[in-house]
Amino acid sequence: MGRFLAARDLIPGLVVSSTAVRARTTAELAVEAGGWDVGIELEHGFYEEGASGVIELASKSPDVARLMLVGHQPTWSGLVSAITETRVEMKTAAVAVIELDVGSWSGLPTARGRLEAIHQPRNYFGTEWDRS
Repeated sequence: MGRFLAARDLIPGLVVSSTAVRARTTAELAVEAGGWDVGIELEHGFYEEGASGVIELASKSPDVARLMLVGHQPTWSGLVSAITETRVEMKTAAVAVIELDVGSWSGLPTARGRLEAIHQPRNYFGTEWDRS
């Protein structure tokens, strides 16, 4: 997914990941595969919080143009729904691209966004993005 996002000019300015091994590994693999020159911040609270708690924690992020959050189900489907009012099922390694109109991440708790796309790795099996 890292190469895929880089090719679509969707490289984040910062990745904030849960401290859980699976989430952290997913974040690290995306950064490495995409050749992104970005930091990964680990957030223990992503593992324990629901969607509103994740939004609150993410609102403390530095003001980068694009932020990537990496975490867990069922929170992530709820997170996308809370921000976009769109029901989705976030499967393993899926990426939701959300367009937000906020001046800084501190405005995230009251922001509403538009779901632009959901990219799921399984949709790209057997394509140029599949390194199997």
